[in-house]
Amino acid sequence: MGLTQEQFAQRLDVTPLTVLRWESGQSSPRRLALARLREVEAEAQNAAATTTLQPHGVAAQGSVPPTLDFAGDPEAVSAVAEAYRLAYGHQFNPAFASEVSRIDPLPHQRIAVYEHMLPQDPLRFLLADDAGAGKTIMTGLTVREMLSRGRVKRVLIVPPAGLVGNWERELRALFRLSFRIVSGADARQGHAFRGPHSDRVIISLDTLAHSDVFARLRETGAPYDLVVFDEAHKLSASTENHRTRKTRRYRLAEAIAGCGEHAGDYAGLPWSSRHLLLLTATPHMGKDSPYHHLWRLLDPHAFATAEACRRLPEPAR
Repeated sequence: MGLTQEQFAQRLDVTPLTVLRWESGQSSPRRLALARLREVEAEAQNAAATTTLQPHGVAAQGSVPPTLDFAGDPEAVSAVAEAYRLAYGHQFNPAFASEVSRIDPLPHQRIAVYEHMLPQDPLRFLLADDAGAGKTIMTGLTVREMLSRGRVKRVLIVPPAGLVGNWERELRALFRLSFRIVSGADARQGHAFRGPHSDRVIISLDTLAHSDVFARLRETGAPYDLVVFDEAHKLSASTENHRTRKTRRYRLAEAIAGCGEHAGDYAGLPWSSRHLLLLTATPHMGKDSPYHHLWRLLDPHAFATAEACRRLPEPAR
């Protein structure tokens, strides 16, 4: 009943010493005490039957408070306690994701994520590292850290079609992050970008570039906080003789990045991604114009023209 020995004695109109003697077997309740015990028991049962819990488990006014139960499975209790500890671990460990993931980050991966990427808010970053250097690992660390800290909720990863399965497997196996792969049929038939299963999505670049699939993305009410484009050099655009040519892939990325007004298939997206991560091992490919347009996706104001891009100072080393 959640009562102390003294409170229980008051309910029965006896002394705490009498209750102690009953509990220790030194004496037994007399007839009047037994009758009162039955009345108190009936009151407790009626109160328990009508008790309703308010939000957060607070008992309604006048109801019997819940009692503590120490008869649970100790391993289950330990697992719950460990889960709570891990839920708040990011507050004490700046590299928390590296501790709870199944990886051992290399020095250059730690430097990129924890010294250059995570300190940026918003994160608008071109991660241009060699093939095999672990750009997927660095992205997984970044996503895990940002999710843990509440900086993002909805994440959209857009790789080439041949890498969709690889992204899903590595994020699940190495970082315990569950992502849903969305195909063209999924997007056309239902609300692939809406609802509780749409917060973490992987969709191929060419699938998302289809006008009918992008129309489904346009219909979603909640924006994606972080969008990752893998093999970002495929988002090609170039300017020659004061004329700019943009591929469908680039115009798609422009709409998601929030780079100005858009017409045609990619018009009308009611949101733009706050955080944008571009991954590529070949950002330049020997041509200045496509290289400038790649940077422009990150900040259309700072990189408005190729000349503005060339005049930016070299970063300190």
